[in-house]
This record gives sequence, C-alpha cells and structure tokens, in this order.
Amino acid sequence: MNRVIGMGNALIDILTRLDDDKVLSDLELPKGSMQLVGQEAIQRVLEATASYPRHQASGGSAANTIHGLASLGIETAFIGKVGRDEWGGFFRSDLERRNIKPILLEGKQE
Repeated sequence: MNRVIGMGNALIDILTRLDDDKVLSDLELPKGSMQLVGQEAIQRVLEATASYPRHQASGGSAANTIHGLASLGIETAFIGKVGRDEWGGFFRSDLERRNIKPILLEGKQE
C-alpha cells in the first residue's frame, strides 16, 4: 500500500459566499485573490462577514494535496506547526476527520 506524508504551512481556508462585491470593496480586498492575513485582519473580515454563510477547511498547498490523496484512499499524514488556539485545534480535528494522521508541533501559549 502506498503512503504519503506532506509537510508545509498549516493554514485555515475560510470560504464565504457574498451577495456582491461591496464587502470586498469595504475591506479593500481584491476580488479573486488569496490573502494571507494576520489576527487583526482576520477579525475585521470575520466581523464584516458574520451574517454570511461560511465554510472552513485546513489548507495550505501541502495540506490541500494530502487532502486530495486521502480522498483517493491513500494513507496520508501531514507535518506542520499550529498555534495552541481554536485555529490550531480546528486544523488538527479537520485532518483527523478526513483520516489524515496529524503530526503537528504546537507554538507557545500566548
């Protein structure tokens, strides 16, 4: 049996369905882009889109590849570093839910 392990940035993808481009304009975010953002920007976006449906998924190039391979029935694992917070917990549980073995270092508690 083939097994694959990936190593990369442990990111969270947040996908939000918007009615129009007004929210993007208000937040000064270019349409059709990917934005790597810090905690302050995350809070602004989450507040501005609180009334819209959203979906979260563990992401990052390596994790996305591992997700695809796992969905094909290949035994997979992912190595990365997460925070000791709700986002790090979500990343770990999302991998586990998809039968991907998480090998995650945890950052310091802040």
